[in-house]
Amino acid sequence: MTVASLTDSRLRVIPVDSAPALADLRAEWENLDRGGVFCSWEWLDSWWQHYRQPHMQLFTLALRDDAGELVGLAPWYLSHTPGQGRVVRFLGSGDVCSDYLTILARSDAEQQVADALADWLCDQADHEWDLVELTGLTAGSKALDSFRERLEIRGYLVHEQPDVNCWRLTLPKSWDEYLSRLSKSRRAHTRALARRNFDTGRVTVERVSTAAELERGFDLLIDLHQKRRESLSQAGCFASGQFTSFQREVAQRMLASGRLRMLWIELEGRPAAIEYGFAAGEGVFYYQGGFDPAAADQCPGTLMCMASLKLAIEEGHAWFDFLRGDEPYKTSWRAEPTPLRQMRVVARRPSARVRHAAWRTGETIKRWAKQGLNMAEVWKSEALRAAGARKIAAANETSSCSLKNND
Repeated sequence: MTVASLTDSRLRVIPVDSAPALADLRAEWENLDRGGVFCSWEWLDSWWQHYRQPHMQLFTLALRDDAGELVGLAPWYLSHTPGQGRVVRFLGSGDVCSDYLTILARSDAEQQVADALADWLCDQADHEWDLVELTGLTAGSKALDSFRERLEIRGYLVHEQPDVNCWRLTLPKSWDEYLSRLSKSRRAHTRALARRNFDTGRVTVERVSTAAELERGFDLLIDLHQKRRESLSQAGCFASGQFTSFQREVAQRMLASGRLRMLWIELEGRPAAIEYGFAAGEGVFYYQGGFDPAAADQCPGTLMCMASLKLAIEEGHAWFDFLRGDEPYKTSWRAEPTPLRQMRVVARRPSARVRHAAWRTGETIKRWAKQGLNMAEVWKSEALRAAGARKIAAANETSSCSLKNND
């Protein structure tokens, strides 16, 4: 297939390069965001407010049709560092763990959006970036698949590999039906805990629904999360003031939009465990939590999970997503892995190809080191690969200069 044979998308790609312009997209943005939390305006605009650095600039691309309607959105930023060059990434990337990222597109325009976006990067902005590095990607996204295929047709190097797993539990219609799916031992333990705690009123469930309740709930979240992490000799994510201020902003915005889901349980009147997440579309996302280590012998984490799952079923949600991380407890609740993926698009410039070859070398060394392979052989093999990449890049550069001189 040639580029000329592909249907012209007839979409205008409009760069969004300022925070006010990003905020102006909010209402239209919500029409494209079909139940995803981590691609929402609330999440990504908050991230940009709290995590932007001097070497970063907005590189968000809005795609509009002939009538001016927003039909697609690539919520990206551009980072420029000496070691990596100019790298395009999703807003929300990094330590905050944004999962299920994707190119937003109206359901009937995914192919057009992907083609127009890829063509704009190739034709209008090729000189502005060295690498497009996308992580935490939704598997099976038509827009992302079409975006990759279009770039490959245009001659760009696209490298994909698995990312982390998320863990999603499909919910039945009733709590009893759900319990029947558990192992015999887990089912017996869950029923015993329910009789001893929830049925007797010893444990109660509190839920945030107002700004005042959110203020108290967020303070509890920080307290219980940090106590749990510190008991394991870990710093805890709320040790970071930047992360804390970001999540406070997100929680307030999610409460206003009706997506916040913050619950905690009280054991004989004292907060024992808390869960912080979001309800969007047909399901629930469990993002963060914590419990009081002093009450560990009362199984507060299990009780919190029981309360949350039962409520999700009663509210008619179709699934409960524990998000990323392969912790064993998720399988015990019958969650199944949902694979995410990573995509790297390398610019055609020799310098970008050499950087990519160096990255591949580093990734291979790390993988082989984990497998306990002979590191001398690893270095020899990867040195040959890198040398080959440099030779090809130099030849391409010479050819390019020759063509320019002949012109």
